[in-house]
Parts: sequence; structure tokens; C-alpha cells
Amino acid sequence: MPNRFLKIASCIPKHEEEKATLNLTDDEISVLSATWKRDDFEWLYDVGTTIYSHVFELAPELKVFFPYVVEYEKAGKDWKESKGFRTQALRFVQILGLAVEKAESKLPDEKSGLHKRLYKLGEYHQRFALKGFKPAHWSGFCTAVRITMQKQSETMDFLSDKQRETVCKAWEKLSRYIVHRMEEGYFGRNS
Repeated sequence: MPNRFLKIASCIPKHEEEKATLNLTDDEISVLSATWKRDDFEWLYDVGTTIYSHVFELAPELKVFFPYVVEYEKAGKDWKESKGFRTQALRFVQILGLAVEKAESKLPDEKSGLHKRLYKLGEYHQRFALKGFKPAHWSGFCTAVRITMQKQSETMDFLSDKQRETVCKAWEKLSRYIVHRMEEGYFGRNS
């Protein structure tokens, strides 16, 4: 099955490729904060698991980059229960949490330090190129984050309908920012 994510060069629209700053409105920052349960470990793990589940539903061939997932599936076990996956899911939500904190702080990139961490994470992913990894795979994570957080927002009674609409935009922008910074590291470029 071909990877549907590779049809998308990046999850960053062409007009935004030149700038990798996180430009969020106050309303968007507010809904990011409201929908991110930073102190609820079980919720964070569930969100990480749901994001990866969406990614693997859309492109099961991406499982090859997660050997513990493949190993558990071959053994007829639930890959979500593997120690490797649990660690990966929590690492992923840690990055999302740091991005939410960066948005809340309104610090410029050079003062937050997040962009350096994302750059290094992008560099790290170069080692998977021999297995067929392409940065375009990250677009699937943008989609999965948006879908997951939209569904999460539907369970949050304190949000208005307008805020729920803003949730999608805000999480999409945050995801695209993360991916853009990782792409910079992967390709060895700075903005």
C-alpha cells in the first residue's frame, strides 16, 4: 500500500514555508491551554496512543519505523502494551506539551529553546532514511494530532462551539510548527 502521506510534501502550506515562527492568536493559545491536560499522565498516554493509532490506520507501512510495534503484532500482542511504544507515545506528548508551553510563554524562538530541540530531533530522524523514512511522513502526525485533539475537545463541556472550531486551527498550527522545525534539522537548514 503506498504511503498517502508522501503525496503531501509537508504539512506546511507553501506560503508558510519561509517562516517557522509560531504565530497563534490569543484565542488559539487559550484553547491549546484549555485542551492540554499537562498533569494527567493517563490522559497524556491516551492522547499519544490515539495519535499513533490514527497514523497507523492511515499508513500502516509506517510501523516499520517502530520495531516494537512490528514485533508485538507478529506475536499477536497489542503493540500499545509494549514498553517501547509506551515510551515513544510519552516522548511524543512531551514534545507537544513543550510546544504548548512555548505558545503560552509567547517567547520568541531563540529564547524558548524548543526550536533547538526540534532541530536536533529532525537531525536524529536522518538515521531512518535508509529504511525509507521521509520528512513527508510527518504530515500524518499533523493530521493525527488535529483529529485527536478535535475529538478530545468534543468531550470538554466547558468549551463553546466557537472554541471547538478554534481547537482544530490551533492544533494544526502547532503541529505544523513542530514539523517545520524538525524538517529544518532533517535537511540541515535554519530559518
